[in-house]
Parts: sequence; C-alpha cells; structure tokens
Amino acid sequence: MKKIKIQMIALLAASLFISGCDKMMDVPAESVITASSFWKTEDDAKAGLNGAYMRLRSALSGFNFFIWGDFRTGFYGNPPAENGYVNYGKIWDNNIDPSTNGTNWSSIYTCINACNLILDHVPDIGFQNDANKSNILGQAHFIRAYCYWWLVRLWGEVPLMTIGVESDDEEILYPSRQPVDKVFELIESDLSEAASTIGSSNGLFKGNLPTVYLLQADVYLWQYKVNGKGKDYVDKASQALSNFESKTTASLSASYENVFRKDNDPEIVFSIPFIQNENESGANMLVPIISKVSTPYQNNPVPVGASTQWTTVTDAHHAFLHEDESDTRADVNAKIFNAPTGEVYKWVNKYLGTWASGTRYYDSDYRLYRYADAVMLKAEIQNELGNQTNAIAAVNQIAKRAYGKDNYYGGSYSKAEVDEIIINERMKEFCSEGKTWFDLIRMGKAFEKVPTLAGKENKKNILFWPVANASINYNPNITQTEGY
Repeated sequence: MKKIKIQMIALLAASLFISGCDKMMDVPAESVITASSFWKTEDDAKAGLNGAYMRLRSALSGFNFFIWGDFRTGFYGNPPAENGYVNYGKIWDNNIDPSTNGTNWSSIYTCINACNLILDHVPDIGFQNDANKSNILGQAHFIRAYCYWWLVRLWGEVPLMTIGVESDDEEILYPSRQPVDKVFELIESDLSEAASTIGSSNGLFKGNLPTVYLLQADVYLWQYKVNGKGKDYVDKASQALSNFESKTTASLSASYENVFRKDNDPEIVFSIPFIQNENESGANMLVPIISKVSTPYQNNPVPVGASTQWTTVTDAHHAFLHEDESDTRADVNAKIFNAPTGEVYKWVNKYLGTWASGTRYYDSDYRLYRYADAVMLKAEIQNELGNQTNAIAAVNQIAKRAYGKDNYYGGSYSKAEVDEIIINERMKEFCSEGKTWFDLIRMGKAFEKVPTLAGKENKKNILFWPVANASINYNPNITQTEGY
C-alpha cells in the first residue's frame, strides 16, 4: 500500500513542475512546488494550470496518441526498411494483454490530479479580475473532461477521481472502477461548467469556448451511437456544433498539406505543442532513420532523422489512401518512394518536424481538433437526423479540398451509404491523428473494417483495453477489464 502512496505524491510533485515552454507557458519556471507553500496567489493558479497542460502533453506523447487512437485499426505495421518495434505487433493484431504498451493509464490520472488540485484550491485564491479565475477553473474542467473522454473510450469503467491527492493517508488513493454512465455524467458536467466559465480567447494550446463546444458535440454523438442514449443526444450534438460554429474563428484551410506544415494554420482549433530540444513529439517513429536511407535520397524525397522508424501504414492501407490519384491528402498521409536501386521507403508524411543544420527536430504539434472535425461531425449528425442531403453537402466540403472537384459525391444516397462515405473519408482525412480507432467504434464499423477483429463480435470487451498489471498491483480495488 505504501508504494502507491509514495508514487502518488511523486506524481503530485510532477504535475506541478512548470517548464519554461515559450509556446505554452507564460509564468516563471519553478522546480519543486509543495502543497503547503503553493496555491496562495494568482500566479500560483496560472502555474498550476500550465502544469496541467504539461501533464496532458506528457500523457499523449511517448506514442500514446498513436497507440490509443490508431494502432488497433490494423492499418499499421513494420516499415519496409527496418524491423520496427515488435511489441506493437500485439496492438496491430488486437491481441493485447495487461503487459502490452498502452495499457497503463497513470499518465492520464496524473493530469487529472493536476486539474483536481486547481478545482480544490483556486476558488479560495484572490484574483484582481474574477474573470481570470473563472477562466482557469473552466480550463481545469475542460482538461479533466478531455482526460476522462480518453479513459472511458479506452477502458470503459474507470476510477473517478475528483479530489486532488495531497497526502499519503487518503482513502482516495485506492479508487475502484465506476460505471461508464457515471464517467460520462462527470464529462458532461465538466463540459457544461467549462462552457459557462472558460472564455473564448485562450489560443490554440489551451482550451477555449469553441473547443469545449466541439468536444461536447463529439461526446453527445458517442453517447447516442455507442452508449444507446436517446435521440435527444443527437439534438444536443447538433446544438453544440452550432454553438461551436457561432464562436470559432477557425476555418477550413485551402491546403490539406499546410494544415500539417504550419503549427498555427487557421484550421487548427486545439493542439498540443512540442518544442525543439525541450519536449519533442516522438513522431519520429514515422520518419526513416538516416542510416537506412541511401545518401542520394536523404531529404529528397525521403525525410530522414536520427531515430528509428518504428511503424508505418500497411501496404493495404497505403493503397486505400491512394485509391483516387487526385486525392491531395494521399502523399501527406502516407508516402512511398521506390528507389531505382531497389530500396523501398514508406512513411507517414504529416509529422515532419523541423530539419535544421543536419538535424531533424520532432517538434510537430499534435492536432487534437481542427475545423475539419466540425465539418465531418456535422455530416454524421445530419445523417443521424435523416438529412442525407445536408450530410453529403458537408462531406463535399472536405472532398472539394481533397479532390479539387465540386459535388464529388453527387448522387442520392441512403443513410447506410452516407455512413460508408463518411467513414471512408474520415479514414483519409484523419489518418494518423489519433481518431480512426474511435471512429470505427462510433460508426459500428470496427468488426467490418479491422481484419483482426473479424468474427470476434461476441468476445467480451474486445474493443476495450486491459488494465496494466502495475495499476492493479498498486491498488487492490482495481479489477481487470472483464475478458482479459
């Protein structure tokens, strides 16, 4: 028991460690902060919020973003020029167990704890402007909702922690898993609270009102399509999306490639920043190592770096992404180069980072939400409402940019046909953006589109993840996901 207490105190200190990240941080750096000396001033509150965003970045980096949101689709595998990372084979094959990469949820709970501490202490801190206090509290509610959004889709029943851990003798250190409905109740409550307090002008790297509304639309649609909630949830999703459209300054970029080459592209709604030499994304697993690429092709056309390429899309998925030669997304999503000397290089071309002075810095930001999300969510919502014409009109906004053609989908379609169009376009539009696995589940296509899930519809909790052995060993109140 003592081991988890010590671990949680260490996590508390980590969640309050503030870095001098000039892209996201705007307060002086602190190395060690204790609960007894902290939470006294407005600057402490700002530092605590920055710490929460750092914990969110940490939770999604280290390949978790891709492991959780992409790899179980089966659309990824070893790169042709290298052996890749064999432990990912279990994930690609949907043969995961409690020792598999990605089964440990502790990094997300570290971020949740940082949010809980803000919500516990900031109400008691005096601010010169109460609107600034409300904004910080609203962002803490938003981050916590976003963290639980990841948790509940990955593990289903999860522990609910809503009080910050500050000592080594608290019973809250040993929570048990709670029903999915309870988790969604907290998510919806947090988002409602955030919508009333957060404000609209926090930039790309922090939550704001448009981001809250976009996440609400996502959550409500999942509640309806996956959790079987009533039709009113489709209406809630539609209203949240309308709220987003009324508040956002984002817009669909003219160039799909530019969305991934410019970290401040106007299409980006919410992103996680990565900085050269400070905290880089780890997306180098999608870029070939320099020693594996013949000199004549280094950076022309094959982007090279100093780290091993661990994975890339499969040949079958590459063919799917390139099935229409006019699709401008294809070479951004996955590019292939067959060298005249016989080598084959294939890589995901979205996260190139920065090449400078012979070094590749993996500092490409993760795009968590962009305007295209809103357009495709609108298509899905309209299809659920029975408005197939409106749904196709929304899809055609995305198709126009992709294929350079008006009314790319010009026919009359049934609801099922529109669903098929939407999922295929989503797989191309959001390739390697941590979304496809969840898209397949939400749209009821996982057992149809993922080869390793064929015939496993009745296997208990196959779409959820097991809990890492370490989490169960630390807390005897945690039970393993049924079926694992």
